[in-house]
Amino acid sequence: MKTTIRLTLFFLISFLLSCNSEDEKVLKLTGKVIGAETDTIVLIKINQDTRFDSLIKIPVNNGSFTYNQKLKEPEAVHLAFAELVKRGAFRPMPVFLENQEINLTIYPEEEFDRNIVEGGELNTEYKNFKKDFETKFNSQIVPVQDSLRLLFKSNNYYSEKAKELYEELRNSKNQDEKIPVYKKIEDLANKDHHLSPEAKKLENRLKPILANQQQFQQSYIEENPSLVSYYFFLRNLIYDKENIDLKLAKRNYQILSKANEPSLQRIIF
Repeated sequence: MKTTIRLTLFFLISFLLSCNSEDEKVLKLTGKVIGAETDTIVLIKINQDTRFDSLIKIPVNNGSFTYNQKLKEPEAVHLAFAELVKRGAFRPMPVFLENQEINLTIYPEEEFDRNIVEGGELNTEYKNFKKDFETKFNSQIVPVQDSLRLLFKSNNYYSEKAKELYEELRNSKNQDEKIPVYKKIEDLANKDHHLSPEAKKLENRLKPILANQQQFQQSYIEENPSLVSYYFFLRNLIYDKENIDLKLAKRNYQILSKANEPSLQRIIF
């Protein structure tokens, strides 16, 4: 009888421990920083204002960092070096956080394309999308962008009139003097007189490629209404609001809302 009771207790405790282990899945974020001088990285939620909101700060010790947290829901964040965030100019790195083990290898900001993210189903989904996107478009867009950069470097991107206005802007002593110059630059751009002939040709070559990129992303959102698609949707609303198609934005909101639980919607809205 005693043996039976002991065995019953043993199996009951083992069952409870296994349930606890399953319930207590947490995000285990580990990583290393290679070739960059930093003592802190930050995780920024997509709708946070880095000037005022409280950000997640992770210390970097001897090039390594660790962050453990139990998440209520998966989250899309931007990773950046704290020093650059403080300056107000930084290049964000997308990371999708889940209650799984995720390992990062981070290089200096100018080499962020080399960064490696291992772990998490959403990170794999984003990586696959990015690979397909680059395979389809890089051969088209990179040569045009390289030519535009050369025009910038040689000071041949803007028209002569635009150059004069930008020089006037640099020489303005205060904001009151700058405001009318900004207005002249805006008027020049509205009349499509702000670019050099060479730059205008390149920008016209770029427009259909960018339109195709937008359509590629739109098709992905419609076919894969996941948190990755939520990230694309919200990023466009925040960083490209001047070019937002409101009708399309409403349609995407309906698609994404319908496909996801309310708890998932609260992550970014």
